[in-house]
Amino acid sequence: MKIGINATYAVSERPTGIGNYIINLIHALLKVDNKNQYYLFYRNRIKKFQFLHFETPSIRFNPYFFKDKQNIEIFHDPSSKYIRMGKSRSIITVHDIVVARSEDYTSEKFKRSQMPKLKRSLDKADHIITVSEFTKRELLKYFNLQEEKISSVHHGVNSNIFMPGSKNPDFVKKQKIPKKYLFFVGNIEKRKNLIGIIKSFEVIRRKEKDLFLILAGKNGYGGEEIRTFIAKSPAKKNIIELNYIPNNELPLFYQNAEALFFPSYYEGFGIPILEAMACGCPVITSSVSAMKEAAGKAALYVDPFDLKDIIEKTCRLLQNPNLKKELSIKGLSHIKNFTWEKAAENTLNVYKQCL
Repeated sequence: MKIGINATYAVSERPTGIGNYIINLIHALLKVDNKNQYYLFYRNRIKKFQFLHFETPSIRFNPYFFKDKQNIEIFHDPSSKYIRMGKSRSIITVHDIVVARSEDYTSEKFKRSQMPKLKRSLDKADHIITVSEFTKRELLKYFNLQEEKISSVHHGVNSNIFMPGSKNPDFVKKQKIPKKYLFFVGNIEKRKNLIGIIKSFEVIRRKEKDLFLILAGKNGYGGEEIRTFIAKSPAKKNIIELNYIPNNELPLFYQNAEALFFPSYYEGFGIPILEAMACGCPVITSSVSAMKEAAGKAALYVDPFDLKDIIEKTCRLLQNPNLKKELSIKGLSHIKNFTWEKAAENTLNVYKQCL
């Protein structure tokens, strides 16, 4: 097969979200598929030498400008944009459908601009990949789609980057980070329940005087409001705001944390959950949307809409070393089910089925 992939989001010095998904998927396809030819398309504005993060080029994984038309049989857009090249079959990946939700998780302006595009992609694509069964069910609930048109393919976790490690005092000292902290990573936006996280932390810190909260991520919808809330918080001196953390340092933040603090309202999957577990970091997350699917029986679940529940269970974890150890062990076992090689094999099966 001649397979085209829109890899534009992967071409970044600071890839996040969809960009990391594309990078990991392509690298895994390179390992599991020694037969098919891949054409990795990107926008003209991007310099070719910046393309992806391949240590060595592969003649079966060549980059092309979108203007360089090729005789593609399958075209896969991992960012849910409908693209068809000539007579190619079209596959899209849908990560979540936040634009279809009634909650205040993104702006009304964004919903109005993106919903027609998403509907068009869903209608015209020959096949749809979702990153969770939850998102698949959401598509069937909100859109008039046939179930056989949708395949659920879970994300993996890169075990070459995210792995267990002991507490690293040299890293803590170098980065000037506290010895005891809860860690959140993701966009600073409303649907991540950042206001709830901060309110919970204000109470937890009264019992855990030496505890800090590290928030790592760039602003998303409602980010400025959240930053203002932090600035006025009585616990602001114990809240550390970081922006982008490169992948080579991110595991160290997980390894040194008391727990991943991730009581989000809505996730299409929840990559930080897998990353934390792969590093041996206990996970506190929500019992809603796709997070139970991502974390299985290896996390401490809270109701994200109930501050009392978040506070009570987080304090229980902080005060119980045996519980932390138990969750760490369960997490390391659980993430064995989530590899990028498995994700690549399942994606390749979708390509074959679609053709």
